[in-house]
Amino acid sequence: MSGIGEAQRARMNAAVSKMVLEANRRDLDELARGRYLDAIGVRGHVAFGFYVDGFGSAEAGSLCNAGVILSEVVFVDGDASAEPDAELGRAPRDGLSFEIEPWEHGAVTNTEFDAPWRMKSLDVPGTLAVAARVVARWPEGSATFAFATPEGAREALDALERHLTNAPQM
Repeated sequence: MSGIGEAQRARMNAAVSKMVLEANRRDLDELARGRYLDAIGVRGHVAFGFYVDGFGSAEAGSLCNAGVILSEVVFVDGDASAEPDAELGRAPRDGLSFEIEPWEHGAVTNTEFDAPWRMKSLDVPGTLAVAARVVARWPEGSATFAFATPEGAREALDALERHLTNAPQM
């Protein structure tokens, strides 16, 4: 009997150790990401929905953070699985504009984007409810970011625009 109890205890200890190691790795990655953002001169950053298109398709579906530096806005891969210095792309501050638009496609499925989403739709399992998108436009291109609600898109965009206003520009 004690062998079964010991085996269960060992499995539980292994599971707890794995969770602790994973939490430590995420914490260390967050510290490293913060150091990276400091090193490139980010003056303010904000969670910015999830990346849809504009910089390439490899990271489509990734959670996104937007950071303001002197001459650009840096869009950083915000997924916990991403390397701390993983950038989705950059847009020049000069000529940069944003527009909030309705998301016409409804919910998206995990198969549309190969991303480790942590947020899920409560209405339809396996999907992510999306109601708005922000399109960033600059003279040489554009990029699209999706949000669960128009209010979330507005809040993120307002915060990014405050950072753009408050940060010095080259």
